[in-house]
Amino acid sequence: MMGKQESKFKCRVCGHTEYTEVRQGNGILGPGAHSHMIHCYCEGCTTVFRDVRKFSVAETEAEGAKSKIVP
Repeated sequence: MMGKQESKFKCRVCGHTEYTEVRQGNGILGPGAHSHMIHCYCEGCTTVFRDVRKFSVAETEAEGAKSKIVP
């Protein structure tokens, strides 16, 4: 499942404004199913990081950023 989320993100390495969130599910379909984020990576330079807020440059510089979610 792939979806986009609006977020204020700007890569501190390359300046790209899109990232992908990689998630892992618990293997259960239906009630009781859940997933958690494993890591994220920048769409521009593929740098891997865990916390978008800590990795991104200042929010005021990162207007209009987008993210994708990968299961």
